[in-house]
Amino acid sequence: MRFNKLRFLQNVLTYTLATLITLVWMYVTLLVYQNRMLKQYSKEIVKTKPNATENTTDNWKTYKNDKWGFEFMYPSDWESQSVNSKDIIFQLGEYFDGGDPGGSSPMIFYISTQPYERTFAQDIISDGTEIISQESVNIDNKTFQLNTHKQFEVESAYKIIDYIPVRNLKPNDLYLYFSHTSAGCSNITVDQQSKCNLDNEANVTKYKDLRNQILSTFNFTEEPTPTKIPIDTSDWQTYSDQNYSFKYPNGATVHKDQGAILINLETSPYNMLAVRIEEPKNVQPNNSFKEYVQNLYQRLVGSNRVNVIRELTKTKINVYNSYIFSYETEGFNGYYLVQSNNNPNLFAEITDGSSPSHIETVDPILSTFNFTE
Repeated sequence: MRFNKLRFLQNVLTYTLATLITLVWMYVTLLVYQNRMLKQYSKEIVKTKPNATENTTDNWKTYKNDKWGFEFMYPSDWESQSVNSKDIIFQLGEYFDGGDPGGSSPMIFYISTQPYERTFAQDIISDGTEIISQESVNIDNKTFQLNTHKQFEVESAYKIIDYIPVRNLKPNDLYLYFSHTSAGCSNITVDQQSKCNLDNEANVTKYKDLRNQILSTFNFTEEPTPTKIPIDTSDWQTYSDQNYSFKYPNGATVHKDQGAILINLETSPYNMLAVRIEEPKNVQPNNSFKEYVQNLYQRLVGSNRVNVIRELTKTKINVYNSYIFSYETEGFNGYYLVQSNNNPNLFAEITDGSSPSHIETVDPILSTFNFTE
């Protein structure tokens, strides 16, 4: 009996060992097979690109502004509207129907040539609004500072405003504003005051993604706008010296005063054409003609509450790259900065102090202007 039990245990042990050996052999065989298949088909495996997204701007609209010198794309269901001569607003088309652009739209984008305290933007960003974040953004391969403001609305809803001063790129300074009203706001009583929660993370991210996509399509253009010449100058008189030559109307007087050329034409006791052409100037070292013009414009116009007649614009005066602008304080002030073709650091500064404005005559005079270098 004892012998039979021992025999039984030996058989069980033998079968168990055989089973284990079989399982190990099958596992090893499977590994070998998988390795061969991996080597055989590894070249056919295509890796998925991480964070791949579709281009959602394919059906967007394109807006181009030749006067201010920029273009960009915006969603196809948005519309644009000029609020005044200095502000253009973009938002969902349905929010223009009520006649209150930007008043209740969940998101708007608008562009101005002046900072918020002097334009339509002051209705959204006011003094004392809290800056909750600052970051750098890339626009047309240039880096700018983006300030995000928070404003508390009467209707117990926050409005988030991204404010980007885009300066020293164009003759016009541009200011970009993105406004986003919080959605799904819930009131919470804290210290007997009704407060409002900001948007959740998903909504804020969605808003920022749309803002960044719009900015990614934003480009600045530098095409000069030719100056119109409404008057025939063929029978005008000609002035020429070692610096300049130009034509001027019959009846006008031309003389020099401390090196500057003065062109005067009295059309009535209270109506005078007065143009002053300074001696040629050189741009200061470590500066450029464009920077000089922008600094001059900022000094004369940007920091003062003046009535701008002609925005600072890059143009052509005869065959020369030029910048022009004009404004009114107690009288008319027109500026023409003309760059030499032979020496980019040399330029002529021409001012128009006519009373009243004589742009229709000054522009044709300057269309005949030449350096005699």
